[in-house]
Amino acid sequence: FDMIFTGYFAFEYLMRLYISRNRWRFATRSSSVVDLLTVLLPFLANARPTDNKVYLDLFTIGRVSRVTRIIRLRRLIIYAKSDYGQVLLDFFLILLSCVIVTAALIHASENDHRETVHLETLQYHQYIYFLVVTMTTVGYGDISPYSQFGRLVTAVFMIFCAYYLPKGTNDLISISAQISEYSLSKHRYDQYSGHILICGHITTAELVDLIEELYHPDHGEVTFTVVILSEVYPSPEMVTLLMDSKYRDIVRYLQGSPLNHNDLERAKAQYALACFVMTQVDTKNEDSIDARNILRTLSIKRYCALYREDAILTCIQLLNPKNKRHYRSGASAIVESAMIDVLIPDPILCINEVR
Repeated sequence: FDMIFTGYFAFEYLMRLYISRNRWRFATRSSSVVDLLTVLLPFLANARPTDNKVYLDLFTIGRVSRVTRIIRLRRLIIYAKSDYGQVLLDFFLILLSCVIVTAALIHASENDHRETVHLETLQYHQYIYFLVVTMTTVGYGDISPYSQFGRLVTAVFMIFCAYYLPKGTNDLISISAQISEYSLSKHRYDQYSGHILICGHITTAELVDLIEELYHPDHGEVTFTVVILSEVYPSPEMVTLLMDSKYRDIVRYLQGSPLNHNDLERAKAQYALACFVMTQVDTKNEDSIDARNILRTLSIKRYCALYREDAILTCIQLLNPKNKRHYRSGASAIVESAMIDVLIPDPILCINEVR
């Protein structure tokens, strides 16, 4: 079985080397060197008699280097949907990789020493158990290293755990303390009522005025709800408004960014009837604020183009009239790439033109 797995690793390494654009750069990377050792050392060990200690050591090192491939699991971090999930997954995978690799090193050195002094050899999973007991500071004492190298590796592992466990736990606590109910909540989409999405900078007074206009009796019976997606935690005035019985059932506040597709999914932006992107009126950095609003709007349009055949109607507020062309050019590019037919252009409200 060892040679079957070694042959598979050799085939995988050669295929990745073949399709790589820069083969020299690929071959000199640390992960590629480990993969090459994983392939070559078992082949060299099996090419010589098993009673040769040098080649037995090569075979052992090859097995240990094969175990280090577990470190590649850190690539799974990109699939975590939140900062807390990324930190938690990173913390767990680093700890798991360290335990697995350290257990392989101790297993390779200890069993040779135990055979020399006529002690019972242990299985690999028993060294995993030993490291977990050591890491959690329980210390049953039923398993302990006898070789000098095994003791050295165990000491390094203990020093690493003494540093990494408190640090990782502190990072998790710090991030969890920043998580609010608004950053975890989701909007429950109702196909019979629908909702309006509001992003950008919006104050409590502006929200009240907008709601009064949206739910004005002249518009007839209105059944949709208002979903606010904002990067900041709601102000005390906004929290009071959200708890008011008049607005509690029609307004939902989500803390998140329109630039993040996961947050747009929480807000069900693809099902929104329309989207309002509000601006910060009292500012001197007009171009910077306009650029943020343009990016927010284009991000929403690009996301919605993945899930719906028609373009979502957006109303964007800008401060500088010259920035209208930047938004129109970006929106046109998204519409053309998604092959969406747009009959009515998005309204652009320039605050400085209204003043």
